[in-house]
Amino acid sequence: MDGLDYGTNATLRVLSVRNDGTQRRTAAIDLVPSVSAEGARDLLPALHLRDTAVAVTNAAWVAPASPRLASKALEPGETWKLEVGLDRSLFDGDVRGTPFGAVLRVTDDGGASKWRVDVPLQGAASGKTSDEDAWPGGLWIAEAAFDEIHFAGDTSEAYTPAGGTLKVRMPMHVDGEGTLRLLQRVVVAGSTAADGSFAYTLYAGDAAVPATARETMRISSAVLPTEQPVIPLKGGDFRQGLAIFSFTVDADGATSLLRHPTHPQHDGLRWDFSTPAPSGDDFDNYKSTVKPELFSVGNIISFRLDLNGGEAPWNPEEEKTGTCTWTLENLRREGPIAIKGPMSIRRIAPQTDIVLE
Repeated sequence: MDGLDYGTNATLRVLSVRNDGTQRRTAAIDLVPSVSAEGARDLLPALHLRDTAVAVTNAAWVAPASPRLASKALEPGETWKLEVGLDRSLFDGDVRGTPFGAVLRVTDDGGASKWRVDVPLQGAASGKTSDEDAWPGGLWIAEAAFDEIHFAGDTSEAYTPAGGTLKVRMPMHVDGEGTLRLLQRVVVAGSTAADGSFAYTLYAGDAAVPATARETMRISSAVLPTEQPVIPLKGGDFRQGLAIFSFTVDADGATSLLRHPTHPQHDGLRWDFSTPAPSGDDFDNYKSTVKPELFSVGNIISFRLDLNGGEAPWNPEEEKTGTCTWTLENLRREGPIAIKGPMSIRRIAPQTDIVLE
């Protein structure tokens, strides 16, 4: 009834067209500009379209190049659902509340039915600058559930279902320049500026949180090394759906899996260094007489996102799914061990700035 109303911040609306006739018809959608006025914006470059029936097949957004936005043949009783996206970057910097509008005219392309419906398209500028809330910048939280394993020495690419599921949480941040970092810990802290405004700031690594900060919240990952609280991207591109991080945990590192307090029997002895460990530990797994607790363990974490063709800075998707793979090197002489599982990742804060030191 209200047409496509985007308000001051919406970027996506759905238009449904149904053929209630008894014959097949081709519905056409044309953009009819609003009455020309000084300073008026051309809405055509701002519009993007996607058929919801094919969106799941990775159909990307289509940017129309003419007033004819789209057309589709509809059988009797068939409904056509079309996502209409609005690129708000074209209105960035306008005074908040500055209106824009047009009419979407839906007609029978063949003209036999004389059918025509005018749908108003309206909204208002947000008044933001172009760099505000830039996607995918901000703080993301990945939740992985590892449930498959690739054994050392297996020359195939097949993974075997594990006996259980290992769930882990890992924060990552994308700054305004697109630099991606995996974080062992991050603090979201609020503070009041001199003008009385309140804003949140992100602190990671060894950065000290100001004593005057309030409403603080800390997010950390128990599986990432505390000695390396900030791990830079080593490969891939987040926007393209792949991010790879690698780091090494030293033998004397606080998060080493092979330290005696955690695995006392790796050298064939119990924690007292004298009582033999129970049978079952195959010491031929190790490359030499050097004990495993002296090994440095290489780690490679790969995040692969499921892209659906709808990713766009003007239409930020705050939650994505995908697969996470974690590879451990130097544990077995036969080769690396890898675990894999489904993953979800969501953006919990849009701040692109982060304090690292």
